[in-house]
Amino acid sequence: MASFLSTSGTVILTLLMFGILITIHEFGHYIVARLFGVGIIEFSIGMGPKIFSWKGKKNLFSIRLLPIGGYVNMVGEYGTEDETLSEEDKNKPPFNEKPIWQRLLVVLAGPFMNILLGLVVMFCLVLNTDVIGSLKIADFELTPSTGYVTSGNNMLYITETDNKDEKGFLNGDVIVSVDGENFNGNGLSLEDTIKKFGAPKTVKVMRKNIVVDIENPVLPDASGLDLSGNLMPGDKIVEIDGRNIYVYTDMSSQIARLAIKPISVTVERDGKETVVENVIFPKYSDKNVLFGESDFRVFRKEKNAGSVLYEAFFKSISTLRMTVASITDTFSGRYGVEALSGPIGIGGQVGEMVKSEFPIQNLLTLMVLVSLSLGICNLLPLPVLDGGRVVLFLVEAIRRKPLNPKIESAIMAVSMAAVLLLMFAVALKDIVALF
Repeated sequence: MASFLSTSGTVILTLLMFGILITIHEFGHYIVARLFGVGIIEFSIGMGPKIFSWKGKKNLFSIRLLPIGGYVNMVGEYGTEDETLSEEDKNKPPFNEKPIWQRLLVVLAGPFMNILLGLVVMFCLVLNTDVIGSLKIADFELTPSTGYVTSGNNMLYITETDNKDEKGFLNGDVIVSVDGENFNGNGLSLEDTIKKFGAPKTVKVMRKNIVVDIENPVLPDASGLDLSGNLMPGDKIVEIDGRNIYVYTDMSSQIARLAIKPISVTVERDGKETVVENVIFPKYSDKNVLFGESDFRVFRKEKNAGSVLYEAFFKSISTLRMTVASITDTFSGRYGVEALSGPIGIGGQVGEMVKSEFPIQNLLTLMVLVSLSLGICNLLPLPVLDGGRVVLFLVEAIRRKPLNPKIESAIMAVSMAAVLLLMFAVALKDIVALF
C-alpha cells in the first residue's frame, strides 16, 4: 500500500510539474496573441481526447487526456480557412494576416515564458539557500578511494601514449601507486619521477573510476608533456578555457564538461590575474560519458543582501548556460541515447527527489532544469516546434510571400510524426529502465 501511495504521489507530482510548465508555455502564446488581437479558437492543456472544457468570453478552454503538450488554436494559423469554424470564429482576426514581427513574438512567447519561469524559480531558490560557495580555493582534497593526493594538481597523468594494450598505460590513466608506494607527486616533475622509480614491477592506475594493476610497465616518454599546471590555495577562479566564471555552479559545470583533458585556468593570485596552463583534474565516468571532477574545496562566501542578489542573478544565468551546453552536447553526440529522458524518465527523477533529504528544494531544482530545457528545445529549428515556425516566418520575410499552405501543412505533419516517433522511442527506453 505504501509503495502504491508512493508511486501514485510521484505520478501526481510529475503531472503537476508538467501541467505547470505546459500551461505557462501556452499562456505565453495566448497572452501575446490576445495582445495583438489575434482570434483564438481554443486554449488547450494536454493533447488527445477532451476531458472537460468551458467557454470563456473570447474562446474555448479545455483539458485533454495526454499530458504531453498543449496548444493555442488560432484562426488562420496555417493560412487556411477551416470549414468547421463557427461563424463567430470566422469573424475573428486571423493570425496569418498579422505582420511577421507580431507572429514572431507570438511564437517566441512560449519558450520565453519557460525560460523566465526557470530563472525566477532558481532566483527564489538561491534567496533561500543557507550556504553560498565562493570561487576562492580553500584546500585540496584527499581522495582515499584512489590513493593519491591532488594537492596543487601535482599528479602523474598519462596523456601522451599511443598504446592500445589494456595491460599498458592508456590515455587518461592517473598513477595511484608505484611498487606499493602511494604516488603523491612530491613536487617531482614527470622526468624526475621516471628517474626515481626506474623500471617498476607494478603500477596501480585509476582508469575510468577503477583501479587497474599494470605489471612490468614501461613508463611513458615524458618529452613534450608539461605538468606545470598548479592551482594553489587562495587562488580565485576567473576563467576556465577562456570562459568567464561568475559563480560556483559556473565553475563546477565547466570543469565537469571541459576537464576531461588538461585545461587552462585563469586565477586571481596576489592581486594579479595569472593563467595556469595544462591543469589536470580527476575524472569519473557516468553512463559511459567521461566528466571532469573538481579536486579542491572552496571558501564560503559571506551571505548578505549584495552577495545573495549577485548569486541569485548569476546562478540563474549559469543554469541557463549549463542547459544550453547540455543540449548542444547531446546533439553533438557526446551523450548517448540513454541520456535522453521523457516524461516517464523525469517521473523517475521526481520519485528520487521526493525521497531525498531536501525534497522541495530538489524538486524545484529539477523543475528549473526541465523548464529551461523545454524552453530551449522549443527554439530548435524543427517545423513542428516554435523554432521551426520562426524559420518559416523568416523564409516568408525573405520571399516576401508566405509558403503554400498545403506545403506548410505537409511539413508540419511530417515533422510532427518524427517528433512523436522520437517521443515514443524515449518513452520505451524509460519504461525498460524501470525494470
